Order: sequence, then C-alpha cells, then structure tokens
Amino acid sequence: MNLLLKGGMVIDPITNRDEKLDILIENSLIKKIAPNIAKTLQNVSLKIIDVSRYIVVPGLIDVHTHLRDPGEPEKETIFSGSEAAAEGGFTTIVCQPNTIPKIDTPQKVKEIIKHIKKYSSINIYPSACITKNHCDVVDVKAIKTAGAISLTDDGDPIIRDDLMEEALRQAKKYDILVSSHSELSPWSVEAIRKLSLHSTDWKNMLPTKDYNQEVFFVRRDIKLAKKTGARIHISHISMEESIIEVARAKREGVQVTCEATPHHLLLDSTARELYGTNAKVNPPLRNPYDVSALKDALRDGTVDIIASDHAPHSPKSKQWDKASFGIIGLETTLGLILTHLVTPGIITLQDAIAKMTINPSRIFNLKAGKLSIGMPANITIIDLEKEWQVDVNKFKSKSRNSPFHNWKLRGKAVATIV
Repeated sequence: MNLLLKGGMVIDPITNRDEKLDILIENSLIKKIAPNIAKTLQNVSLKIIDVSRYIVVPGLIDVHTHLRDPGEPEKETIFSGSEAAAEGGFTTIVCQPNTIPKIDTPQKVKEIIKHIKKYSSINIYPSACITKNHCDVVDVKAIKTAGAISLTDDGDPIIRDDLMEEALRQAKKYDILVSSHSELSPWSVEAIRKLSLHSTDWKNMLPTKDYNQEVFFVRRDIKLAKKTGARIHISHISMEESIIEVARAKREGVQVTCEATPHHLLLDSTARELYGTNAKVNPPLRNPYDVSALKDALRDGTVDIIASDHAPHSPKSKQWDKASFGIIGLETTLGLILTHLVTPGIITLQDAIAKMTINPSRIFNLKAGKLSIGMPANITIIDLEKEWQVDVNKFKSKSRNSPFHNWKLRGKAVATIV
C-alpha cells in the first residue's frame, strides 16, 4: 500500500527539520518529503492520512530490551515484546542476550534472527554475549557475521579485567560495540567470593544491601576502552560519579557513550517504599542528587541515549525480598519523557527525539533513525496533547511490573509505521 502522511509537523534531528510537511511512502520506502505533495499527484492510488494534529518523527529506537525469548515465555516473547514496542512508538529495538539459553554462539544468533523474522511486527536486532559462561570471550568475528549488532553480558558485569580487555581488543578488531553492565549482580557477588579475589578493591565491594559499585566498573571499562581503542557503551548509567567519569573520558577522546532509563531519570530510592518490588531494579534507584545529575547529563549531552531497559517479570518472580530485578518500559518510555522531561523544559523535544532515534542509530550502527528519501518508512506519529493514564492491565507486554501504573501522562504514539 502507498501512503501519504499529510500535513504533519515533521521533526528529524539529523536534518534539523521542524516544519509542516507531507511524506509520501511508496513500496515501503520514503519517496518524497515536501509541502503539499497531494496537489502534485495525479491518478495515483494511495491512502491519505491526515496527520496535521500530530508530530511525525523517525521511528523510535530502543537499544535495551529484554524479550525473555527463548526460555521464559510467561514473561515475554518476541511477538508480545514487538507488539509492546509498537504500542510505545518503537519501530526498532535491540534485544538482550541473557535468555535461556544465552545467545553466545553464532548458531544461536542465527536462530534468534530466524524467530524474529517469523514473529516480530517491528525491526529487532540481537545483541550477543561478551563471554561464554563468564569464562572465555565469544567468537567475536563469527558472532558479528551471524548478525549480532553488539556484545553485552547484560545483567552481569565482567569480573575479570583480563577477560574484559580481551573482549574489547576483539571488538576493536572486528568493529563491534561492547555494552557493559556496570554494577554487581547476585551472580557476580558469588563469583568474587568463589574466585577468592581478595584485593582491596574487591573486599570493599562485598557485600552491600544496596548495590553501589557502578562507578568501579565504569572507571575500569573506560580505562580498558582507552587502552584498546575499542568503542564502549555504558548501559543504564545512574550515578553522579559515573557521569563525571564518562564526561571526562569523552573530553579525552575515549570512544565511550552511555544511556539512561526513564526510571533512573524520574525515580529515586524512596520509590521502593511507594511501589515495592516493582521499583526493584539493577542498577538500583539512586538518591535525589544522582537523579538531578543524570538530568543535567541528559541536557548537556553526556548521556547520549534514552533507553527503556524493558525487563519483564511474572508476578511470582516479583514477590518478596528475593524478587527479580527489573522494570518494564516499552509502553511508557515516550509518555514519561514527554511529560516529565520535555514539558518542564529539562530537555527540548528535538533533543528527546534525537536520543531515541539518530543517536542510538549512530552508536549501534543501525539502518534507522532518520527520515530520508529512499530509506525504509519507519515512522512514529505522536500526539503531544493526548492525555492518558498508565494501566498495566492493558499493556501489550505479557508482564505488569511497572511502578508507573496509574501515572497520568501527556503525549503518546498514535501510530507506528514499520
């Protein structure tokens, strides 16, 4: 079907477009972007959609999504996750490899891509693990050739310095991004004990009720990225000290980027009392000073990307003290950002769109994130005035673990074109 999106306010950060335009789509590609295209078309069969009340932006991108597929279909699947993403305005997501089994071989990458093609309604790119069972670096060349877009052991940090350095050397050699999880995890705490890592650094890290070792890993990984010349992306950054390290490294020319999540930007540690285990996440929600510093870093460009870290869990796995870490976010991210960051003027609308389109596209080397002639028509249409209330029971996601249930938001994706 050929489409004409008529009269929308087109915002495209890469071209600095911010004006009323039509967009003509033919054979799933963007054919033309100009004013009053309809008047120039004669005897052309197409569907015209009036978007004059809306903004039209490149399809949103989320680079940090857990789909739990394969292994935990009661939490999420490729199909349900892709539907949740589309509902939230995302045309492209990057899925994490900490599934059951983990995506740590070329064959597993090929298998997940096959399932994506069969079950997804949007564009999904897979990440692969950095290591095999935290012991050896994966076959980076073969993993990339198979179709992995980045490397991450998300959920766990890389404990051994030599392992992380070797991973970064291989990533540099084959030009693939490494995305690090910069915080302790239950597995890593036990690993440190079992490995008898008794240096002062490790001793000071064990154990704490509230995880607070993010900056240790951020500092180390930046140092190793500088040493190897590799590209490194810090996932879900959450502490002021970490932000200072990233900003310093950027000034020194280190190839480091980072992302922040809506929950770390909008909630602090007091949210645990209000929302219980639905506010249990890793990295944990920090103090108000960290939240304020994160907003400043979002504004000044230290934080490159807004990412959901969509982490679905069943009600059973969110019970009591041993509840799983994670918050779902695909269906709330855009509304939260528009309502609580753009409307108050913490960041501009154009900057928010850039951090969810062209910035993740450039950093993760995706064929997405811009509105250009000849590009696939991945487009998000947003109603900035739409007021709505978050209701987790109406989510497309299979899971409901969100602290934002019943929050009143303004601004929502009303159409997602893939």
